[in-house]
Amino acid sequence: MIRLRAGISYALTEAMDEGHCGLPTDQLIPVAEELLEAPKELILTALELERSDGAVIADKVRTDLAGNASRWEADDSRPARRRSTP
Repeated sequence: MIRLRAGISYALTEAMDEGHCGLPTDQLIPVAEELLEAPKELILTALELERSDGAVIADKVRTDLAGNASRWEADDSRPARRRSTP
């Protein structure tokens, strides 16, 4: 799961390097699936773990008149820290 969580942060960082301030879930998931060669269910679990740990932020943005979509952003306000490995 550590690899998947790191991959999500990497995908968001790459998007920010391309000028984006975040990615909608429907764009982040396919990018992470391709990058990590992992199924959507595991990506979603890793994304939720990153959110609950405060490493990413879910932001609601209006996509159209029909509703909202989540956009995910890396929380670069937190200092970098090394994750311990079991």
